Amino acid sequence: MAVCRSIGPFYEVASTMPQLTPDILNDVVARGNSGLVTRRQAFSQALDATCEVSVNEYGLVEQADLAELLEASGLAMWIRVADEALLAVMPESGGLLPKADADADLPENLAILAQKIGPDVLPEGYQPTDSTTQRSEKFADVFAQAGIVDGAGRVVLAVKRDDGTEAPLVLVWPATQIDAVFSRDVESNAEPNAAAHGDSDTAQLPPYSRSLLRIKVPVSVSLAVSKRPMSQIMELGQGALIQFDKSCEELLDIEVSGHKIAEGETVKVGDKFGVRISQIVLPGERFHRVQ
Repeated sequence: MAVCRSIGPFYEVASTMPQLTPDILNDVVARGNSGLVTRRQAFSQALDATCEVSVNEYGLVEQADLAELLEASGLAMWIRVADEALLAVMPESGGLLPKADADADLPENLAILAQKIGPDVLPEGYQPTDSTTQRSEKFADVFAQAGIVDGAGRVVLAVKRDDGTEAPLVLVWPATQIDAVFSRDVESNAEPNAAAHGDSDTAQLPPYSRSLLRIKVPVSVSLAVSKRPMSQIMELGQGALIQFDKSCEELLDIEVSGHKIAEGETVKVGDKFGVRISQIVLPGERFHRVQ
């Protein structure tokens, strides 16, 4: 049985996690060609423009052939899976990344990009356990820090903006030297322990309020909704086709007690059906007339 521990938006799985090896190259390519809506949305939000993402090329790393990339600067994203990581780099020379001082903090939309694309670049069965994004002045230093060697897996995604500007996103794995990058885990791992000792927000609630947290509520996933005349409903039978206006690429609605709380996409969890949450839906504002 897998035991999961929440780390921010991810879950750490205590059961055996598949290793990141070059052997999963074809699986990463297939994932890159899947045209996931969430991946396009992540890049569109991060780059503040409509973007399309597709696989450009793939193979094994030969650093002698990556001389130009290794000398470039840009965005370096680390997507951790257990004790290894997938490294994704995008050079500034592609024209998609905003120019910024090396010492300046990353804009929030870029800082969380690795977190958003992690589940969408890894094959099924590989669950990200953490991620981080940083600006790099020279990708050669990042490759050396990560322990990337010749023979590692490599997939190049083409990220194209609606104005025609295109930049590569180079995925390489496995990155085996990740302790220094994820040293901040020491602090984040302490948070669940603090909660266990009564320091969480819910622990501060009155007993009658905490009791409400034990109430089970129905969680449902809605594919699409449409209204039809009763005359059409009465004509339904085996083999009848009901068409909806919703596109096949749109996200599914996740509802709790009939209230929409999130949107997500379908995933396979073992031999079961699941939904990966892509975005949380904020409750609508309510205005009351002042008497």
